[in-house]
Amino acid sequence: FRAKKNDITFINSIKFKEKSLKCKATACITNNKLTKYLPENCIKIIVDNVLLSAAKVSKLFYPESEFDHLDQTLISSEQIKDKYIDVKFGKNVLIGENVQIGKNTAIGNNSIIEHDVKIGENCSIGSFVVIKNSVLENEVHIKDGVKIGSKGFGFIPDKSKNFRIPHIGKVLLKKGVEIGSGTTIDRGSISDTILGENTFVDNLVQIGHNVKIGKNCMIVSQVGISGSTVIGNNVVIANNVPLGGHVTVEDSVVIGGNSAVQQFTRIGRLAMIGGMTGVLKDVIPFGLSFGNRNYLRGINIIGLKRKKYDNKKIMELDAAFNKIFSSKNLHENLGKINGEYKENDLVKEVINFIEKDKKR
Repeated sequence: FRAKKNDITFINSIKFKEKSLKCKATACITNNKLTKYLPENCIKIIVDNVLLSAAKVSKLFYPESEFDHLDQTLISSEQIKDKYIDVKFGKNVLIGENVQIGKNTAIGNNSIIEHDVKIGENCSIGSFVVIKNSVLENEVHIKDGVKIGSKGFGFIPDKSKNFRIPHIGKVLLKKGVEIGSGTTIDRGSISDTILGENTFVDNLVQIGHNVKIGKNCMIVSQVGISGSTVIGNNVVIANNVPLGGHVTVEDSVVIGGNSAVQQFTRIGRLAMIGGMTGVLKDVIPFGLSFGNRNYLRGINIIGLKRKKYDNKKIMELDAAFNKIFSSKNLHENLGKINGEYKENDLVKEVINFIEKDKKR
C-alpha cells in the first residue's frame, strides 16, 4: 500500500479491498474477481495466479534477488581500521564496501559485515556474526553466532517446481534492540523485517521475512515467527512457541510456553494465552484462552487490573463477554446487546474486533 504513481503492485485478497480502492499505483497485478476494488485509472493486469505472477515480475526488476550472492567487496578490518577510528574490531573481521559503523561500537572475532550495512553508535556485535542487508540503530546488541539479513524462506508452489520469491527488503533493528545467540532474522521480501525499540530476543529464535515486531517486546528462546506476522508493543512470547504466517498479535499480549498459533490468526490486545495452547481461532481483546485446542475461558481480569483499568469497566466487560458468547451465533448475540455498553471502550474494542473478520 506504499505504491505511488509509476509503481506496479498486486492485490490477491478481498480483505484488502478498502485499501486497494485508494491505490495510487499505475498498474496492479490481480485476478478478474478483484478488479472492481481498484481505481478506474489503475491498469489491471489480470492473471490466474497473482502471487506467482507478482514474484516473476519482481524478479524481472531485481534479477539477482533470488539468492544471497557472495559479497566480493569484503576485506579485513585491519586494512581499513583507520576509517573506523572509534570502532573496536576483534580478530579476522571482514567488512564490505560502503559499510557505516558508529563510534564506540565493538565487533567480535570472525564476524562479517557485508556491503552497505549501517550500524549505529554504542553497539556490540559478538563473534561469528553475519550481517547483511540491514540497518542497526544506536545501542543495538548482537550476541555470538547471530545471522541477520539473509534471504527468507519464501517460495510459491508451481506444477513443475517451487518458484523462489525474490527478496529485496532489509532488516531494521531499532534503538536498544538485543538479539540472543544463534538467532536468525531474515530480510524482507518486498517490505522490511522490523524490530521495534528495546525489544529483546533470546537465543535460538527464528524471525521470518516481513515480520514486524513492536517496542519493548520479549521473545524467549526457540520461538519461530513465520513470515508477514505482525506483533504489537509490550508483547511477551514464552519459549518454544511457533507462530504461523500472517498472524496478528496486538499490544500487551502474553503467549505461554509451548503454545502454537495457526497462520492468519488474530490475537487481540491484552489477551492471555495459557501454556501449551493450540490457537486455531481468533482470540478477542482481553480474552483468556487455553487448552489443547484453544477455548475462550473468559476475560483476562488480572491483566486488565495490572494495566490499571477501572474496576467497573472490567466488570461490565466480563458481563458483556458472557452475553456475547452465550451461544455460537456471535453476531446475533451482539445484536441483543444493542448499545448496552456504548460508554465502555473495552467492550467496544471487543465488538469491533469480532465484526472486523466475520469468517472466524
